[in-house]
Amino acid sequence: MSPEMWLLMITWGLVIPYLILCPPQLLFVRRKLKASRDRKMLASCSLKDKWQVPRKGSSNNNSMTSIPVSPAGGGGNQTAPSALPRWIIPKSSPVIVAVVNRKSGGQLGASTARMLHQLLHPAQIFDLADIPDVAAILRSFTGAFKLLVCGGDGTVSWAIDAATRCGIKPPMAILPLGTGNDLSRTLGWGGGFGISDVSEDAVRDVLVNMHSRSVTQPLDRWRLTITPKNGAPVATKTMLNYFSIGVDAEISLKFHRERQDYPERFSSQTKNVVKYAMLGFEAAFDGRALDGSVHMSCEGKPLDLMDGWKGAIISNVPFYHGGKNFWGESSDIHDHYGPARIDDGQLEVMGLAGTFHIGLCNINVDSALRVGQGRTMTVDIDDDCAVQVDGEPFPQPPCTIVFTKIDQYPMLRVDAAQAGARWWKWW
Repeated sequence: MSPEMWLLMITWGLVIPYLILCPPQLLFVRRKLKASRDRKMLASCSLKDKWQVPRKGSSNNNSMTSIPVSPAGGGGNQTAPSALPRWIIPKSSPVIVAVVNRKSGGQLGASTARMLHQLLHPAQIFDLADIPDVAAILRSFTGAFKLLVCGGDGTVSWAIDAATRCGIKPPMAILPLGTGNDLSRTLGWGGGFGISDVSEDAVRDVLVNMHSRSVTQPLDRWRLTITPKNGAPVATKTMLNYFSIGVDAEISLKFHRERQDYPERFSSQTKNVVKYAMLGFEAAFDGRALDGSVHMSCEGKPLDLMDGWKGAIISNVPFYHGGKNFWGESSDIHDHYGPARIDDGQLEVMGLAGTFHIGLCNINVDSALRVGQGRTMTVDIDDDCAVQVDGEPFPQPPCTIVFTKIDQYPMLRVDAAQAGARWWKWW
């Protein structure tokens, strides 16, 4: 046997036992390598002091200070938009700008802000309690940047509206806090961080995915034009996720009112779930049917609402009720409707037989009844009822509601081919 072969055998004789006997050490080294690469990646998307625009009267950039978020979540003193420093970012070095809703998910917002401060330049992080003007935040940056919104679907909607109004539309990712978060689930960012999930590693993974493992995903935005039948002024609302009417909205409205009147009864997530279940059980026996008081049409054609229906959903995203696919997979349901998408300019209309039907949909035993799919929707309401838009419930007098597409916003979706494979967890 040649000396080279002997050397190869000896080498493998040493390496293979090490791999078998010492996997913890190997895993530790791999994680250290990953952390080192992630830090370099985040450094490349952090602000550089030389990009800051000198204020009038300043002799150099070093005399300027940034406006960081309060890492402890103290808040109370709002920063004037005019006090924000200005930054010019080169196109070759896109950075991440993070806005945090401290009120989302209990104390999760404050914890997330603290983690972000350990990973990014302080001038990239903004607390909406200190600087609620998202448009002013966006206008303080010129050049290439991506926006990370830390909060629930309501915070995301608020940020998108502000960005659209000021004409600046940076690609947006979501770090979901709290529960629900159906838009975040749709885009692959998850259903929400819990108290035990908010760690520096978890926040770093979101930033790394956002920087290099995400793709741009257009999101349809919809306008609801509400024309009351009593002659009151016309109102408008913007919808990203869904609209619902009937039993589900009634339960949400009762829950919302009780939480406002008796906040001490809703001090934990477990209590909230129990209370919601109790309201759903009550609605199973006294919920009103929609037929006769609600009429719907899709692209000008009337939709057939079956007798006894107690609820209906008009949805822009595949998920509802915290990650449940009420529309179902088109491959499993043989009809002429296509899959639910967030960028096809279409809305999906579904019917709900009652709270028991909703419960079956929640445990993936059944799906909602498909009624229609189209580019324009009209809902005609003849009697007082409850409705909700993107999780915000409110009582609605008789009216006509028209759904029309406004535009699209560039969201960031986690690329399943890269993040889903998770090879970066090991190397």
